[in-house]
Amino acid sequence: MGWFFFVSFGGIGLASLPGDLIRYYIDRPTIKTVSELETEKKDIQRRTNELIKLGADIKREREEWAAGTHSWREQRKKKSADRQNVNKFKQMVYMLENNFESWQISCGQQKDYNPLTPYFSLFFGVLAAIITMLWILHIILYMLVDPAASPFLNYYFVQFDAWFPLFGILSVAMFAGFLLVCVISGLFKVGVRCMCITLHPMRYGKTLMNSFMFNTMWILMCAIPVVQFCTDAFEGYARYTTVATLLGVQVKYLKFFRYFYEDDVFVYILLALFGLSALWLMLKPRDEPASTQQLRKDIKSRRK
Repeated sequence: MGWFFFVSFGGIGLASLPGDLIRYYIDRPTIKTVSELETEKKDIQRRTNELIKLGADIKREREEWAAGTHSWREQRKKKSADRQNVNKFKQMVYMLENNFESWQISCGQQKDYNPLTPYFSLFFGVLAAIITMLWILHIILYMLVDPAASPFLNYYFVQFDAWFPLFGILSVAMFAGFLLVCVISGLFKVGVRCMCITLHPMRYGKTLMNSFMFNTMWILMCAIPVVQFCTDAFEGYARYTTVATLLGVQVKYLKFFRYFYEDDVFVYILLALFGLSALWLMLKPRDEPASTQQLRKDIKSRRK
């Protein structure tokens, strides 16, 4: 099961992670005039009042629904609609909190803000873009071409091992760990834009325990598929190892799942989702909050 989640969220994360890190630098808080800060403050106040009213509408609609009698099918439909509404509401609150924090930094009210953070984000964003391109090239040149057009990263790791083995191991760990970070980034991007998954952001000093557990669950679920994927991708480097025997021979030829591995179905899904996500993010590079007016209309229509 982890393979399906890994290729889905990992493919999206490969496209979204570099852009999110670089955009954090582009949208960094800057010094603004008094009139600009006042305009932003009024906009934040307006959006806050709208969300307070929207939250009251959602609560009232739930109470009215609970007072009636409904069939099993209607209850399931209502539960799905409620989950979608709450996810949209959480997304709007999350984006409003980010705007408010940015406004506080511009006003000088947040004393613990480090002005170097956006520059670190830019550095890691460029590094993530480079690693993403290396992964895509390696998948195309080594994993999808038979015989492989080039050993590519395998040659790089072997050369490192011949010089100083620790660097080769650290390089493999970096490329494997990057895929797990991409899974979390893709999961978060789906939650922000599609609202079909509950939003669990990870923020320094502000992450709730349920968000920790939620993201840890997905990391653990995708950890073994990432190890197997890296074993196949770095077969030239991991040859004759125990993990290559276990995942490359025994697991690879399991009944039913062997067709996914032999025909590289998971790899093609990963590349397809990466391409579609990259195109989507180029057309709509910024995350936008859901419409409060549209959500209020949906709630009123259900109440009728």
